[in-house]
Amino acid sequence: MVKRIIGCVQHIAQNMFKVCKDDGLKDIFKECVRKFKPPRWAEGMKRIEDEDPHVCDYIMKQGKRHPPSVEEPLKLHKWTQCHDGGLNRWGIMTTNGSESLNSVFRVARQLPVTAIVEATFYKCVEWFRNRWGVAAGWEVQGLEFSMQITQLLQYRGAKGKVHEVIPFGFHRRNFEVRVADEVISKERKGLMKYEVDFSGHLPVCECQKPQLTGIPCNHVLAVCTKRRLNVKNYISPYYSLQNYINTWTADWHGFGNENNWPLYDGPIIRPDPDNINRGRRKHKCIPMVMDIMEGRSRSKQVRKASKKSRAARNAKNSGF
Repeated sequence: MVKRIIGCVQHIAQNMFKVCKDDGLKDIFKECVRKFKPPRWAEGMKRIEDEDPHVCDYIMKQGKRHPPSVEEPLKLHKWTQCHDGGLNRWGIMTTNGSESLNSVFRVARQLPVTAIVEATFYKCVEWFRNRWGVAAGWEVQGLEFSMQITQLLQYRGAKGKVHEVIPFGFHRRNFEVRVADEVISKERKGLMKYEVDFSGHLPVCECQKPQLTGIPCNHVLAVCTKRRLNVKNYISPYYSLQNYINTWTADWHGFGNENNWPLYDGPIIRPDPDNINRGRRKHKCIPMVMDIMEGRSRSKQVRKASKKSRAARNAKNSGF
């Protein structure tokens, strides 16, 4: 059973910004919680603690049902990458995917409800059609994984070629991978050793990237290169190109002309005439903490969206 992951990095950073109003601590937090290695995460939290112990204490209480309770254990698995415990996040550190749709429907959300539904429908059709076409092109090229995963494997494979691999036994399938000149901390570099275990379905590495994402790290790829192992056997099927194609291969059906729809026999809901405001709809843009934290100006966003709306309306009226 998959654990319930509730921690959203962006929203935790937003709440933290309310406490300290410090952009530097916010950036350190967003960087360290995405680390796969516990020492790197601990290093980032130590930097936050040195700057402001109150903020560090606030962060460590995230995910607890009763934050003031000292007896309740910490819930680090809910908001950190390195304490995820397995393939629960797949590297995704946000739980609010709807936020990404705000910019997509920035202009459409100013329209009536029926127009918003229609715009959403055709936008989904466009996404499915275009992304399936891209995936079909990858299939013609002979790729077995998406282009992003293929390029990531190539990048990590190039790094793994210079690593030294020491086998610990042929039956245990354990290896030690030595990485020279790795950044150990902000202050120094040095030799790092990683133990890689191939005894399970997916390889296990001390860097935790294979366990947390299902994608081999450069240490695993180094072993595969030295021992001539097939890398494809150690990648989660989650990333296969066939699964990607299946995601976007659904068929859509249009809703036809309104004149051909069956007659509606039901209650008719009309707005209250006293609450209908005549004239152009007013848009109240209230600055949010997230906008202030990211240094965005709501007025600039509104002017930009209005400019796009006017351009689209003028193009439609001119017949183009």
